[in-house]
Amino acid sequence: MKYLLFDLDGTLANTAKDIQEAINHSLELVYCPTITLEECMEVVGNGLKNALKGALSLKNRAFEPDEMAILNYELIKHYESHYATYSRAYPGIVELLVKLKEKGYRLGVISNKTETLVKLIVKELFPDNLFSYIGGGCDKIALKPDEAPLDKALTTLSINKDDVLYFGDSEVDNQFIENCKIKGGIVTWGFRSRSLLEEKNIKPLIYDVSQLEEFIYGSN
Repeated sequence: MKYLLFDLDGTLANTAKDIQEAINHSLELVYCPTITLEECMEVVGNGLKNALKGALSLKNRAFEPDEMAILNYELIKHYESHYATYSRAYPGIVELLVKLKEKGYRLGVISNKTETLVKLIVKELFPDNLFSYIGGGCDKIALKPDEAPLDKALTTLSINKDDVLYFGDSEVDNQFIENCKIKGGIVTWGFRSRSLLEEKNIKPLIYDVSQLEEFIYGSN
């Protein structure tokens, strides 16, 4: 396997606090109780707008489409100005990615977050030119777990799915792997607890960065 594709939030980087702050900014505008960091990690995975919907659902609040449009605007506006205040790459991740690239692997990111934000976060948290591909959500294609984000990456990189390994941190990523019929695994240090992933019988699970490295080498 020479092409390694990764989810961003919860897999390569801990971005939860910045997402929580942006969601709570919108909630406070409508006098809705804010969410905790743990609640934030429950609702992320399907893009920021869906995370906001999930947060409102947790607080038993609902709004009309025009009101949601305003809240989504405020959410994105806040996040664009504070996308990496607290966010950091997980320990050992940058070192591993640099090592993998030096060994000849090509690296890419597939996220459900808006692509412009994904590129800003990657630029802030990771070395320049580390990734051959950076893809995020846009209006033109469906989000993970739909196959469309992978198809876009395969077309851009001129490769086929047999050349790919994909890694994420949630049931969304696991469903993406299954839908795309590709190889990969789910890490347990992200936004879903290890116990939850084990309860859902998601396999294979990857428990630390060293095991991730071993998994990649063992998949060649």
